[in-house]
Amino acid sequence: MRSAPPIILSMLLSAIAAALLGGCAAKVRTAPSEPLALSAESSSYIVVNVSGSASATGSPDWTSVLAEWTKAMAESSDAANIRSSMQEGAARPTGEPGTLVSVYVNQEA
Repeated sequence: MRSAPPIILSMLLSAIAAALLGGCAAKVRTAPSEPLALSAESSSYIVVNVSGSASATGSPDWTSVLAEWTKAMAESSDAANIRSSMQEGAARPTGEPGTLVSVYVNQEA
């Protein structure tokens, strides 16, 4: 499988976040940064781990949020010819070359 250039990976992750958060009243806080510079090997596989506060994970919408993340990740990574998967539980290395993206949803009560 061929690897995507680093800018494609950055755009892919940004597009997923925008698609998922665009329809809800979310405050997204990020630090200004340059596009990720990843090796070809690191950009060939993306693992996304989504976790959150007790308030977020206890929300009736939590299952729907995870389903949307999973769907958006699959569609976006397929379109970019990048292998991807969702990871449950605590974020941890998979033992395979790739990139692990850990997303924490902090919903205040």
